[in-house]
Amino acid sequence: MLGRIRHWLTFGLEQVVMRGALARFAIILGLILAVAVIAGALVRAIAPGFDSIGEAVWWAFLRLTDPGYLGDDVGVARASVATAVTVLGYI
Repeated sequence: MLGRIRHWLTFGLEQVVMRGALARFAIILGLILAVAVIAGALVRAIAPGFDSIGEAVWWAFLRLTDPGYLGDDVGVARASVATAVTVLGYI
């Protein structure tokens, strides 16, 4: 059953990728936004200091796009999530 689902998802992704550069750009943009939102929600839940979810998502987006911001993080929770987001950005 899981094999069928995996093949169905692979086929669907291949169909989207074959549509051209704009479709590939949309996939990459969607992945970046998904990682930023998930990481922002996670860090907002486990690390204090964010006034809103938007601020936490922006924090995650900055870490995803520019790992030079990693030195600004204070606390183990923020540094751990920032490192995981940065690693995801390189995969």
